[in-house]
Amino acid sequence: MTAATPTSGTPTSGPTANPTGDMTETASATATDSSDGGQDETAAVDTEPPTVLSASPEEGATGVLADVQIVVTFSEAMDPATTEAAFSSEDFDVTAATFEWDGAGSTLTVTPREPLAYAQGADDDVVPLAYAFSISTDAQDLAGNGLLDPLSSSFETARHIQASLERVASLSGRIRDDGTVSTEFLSMGDDFDNGWSRGLLTFELDDLPSDVLEWNSAMLSAEQTSITCSGFSPDPYPDLGDLVAFDVTFNVLNVAATENAGLEIGVFSDSPALEVKSMDVSDEVEADVRAQRTQFLLRFDIDTDNDENRDCVAFDIETAMLAVDFLAE
Repeated sequence: MTAATPTSGTPTSGPTANPTGDMTETASATATDSSDGGQDETAAVDTEPPTVLSASPEEGATGVLADVQIVVTFSEAMDPATTEAAFSSEDFDVTAATFEWDGAGSTLTVTPREPLAYAQGADDDVVPLAYAFSISTDAQDLAGNGLLDPLSSSFETARHIQASLERVASLSGRIRDDGTVSTEFLSMGDDFDNGWSRGLLTFELDDLPSDVLEWNSAMLSAEQTSITCSGFSPDPYPDLGDLVAFDVTFNVLNVAATENAGLEIGVFSDSPALEVKSMDVSDEVEADVRAQRTQFLLRFDIDTDNDENRDCVAFDIETAMLAVDFLAE
């Protein structure tokens, strides 16, 4: 056998002979080659701390709804574990909240498990509830840099107003076709002379806040106490039809006010049952808030059946009421 012949050329690494015959170790690779103008390829280290770009609800926001989500956007992708741990609030259970991140990892959405609460009351003096949340500088980006400045923010939820409005006595009552007016009675139908009677109701809205966010309901109601009026007349519903409500506008309690039919809302009563009758008038009340007054006309489909009988219904005018339920800032 013959010994393998070494390949020619100078190795790029390992021990080499120097002129004195000693062996020395040379670097196996270099990061740059200055002879060909190469650049330093060493990766840059991220030392820039992240910041908060925006938070919603905004600081000082009012009228926030109960199903709110808290959304915080950072200047760069964040480490979910440290950022979520750095989030805190004394006003709702953070441990039960849901934390979600967008695809870029820079926007955090926090959803409380239970809807936030509303302050409740019957007028505009209700003080709203405040909620606060914060994120400490323990929140880190993906490189481990802590948040530059802590975030601290607060907002107020909407107020839940529930109120029962009484009628304006001077602009509520019964009007007959001959011009007779009574503010002590609320009866509709016809009389022995076939003359008709209609009812008008007025409610002031000036005590309600102007910053209504959402109407839950507005219920017009009154108790039907008689379907005979004089005690011996027949049930008027089969002959006169339904008792219908209209949205009207007037300044004086007179015949002219009843002839301004306005917009028909719907059926207020269609049966002789002696009970509280009610209907939802939310759309009409919401439209009338700016005018600070809402008014209604009650009349049968047919004013008179010309049978010379008294066909009428009577409601206890003292029970006429407008119950409102809404959210305000």
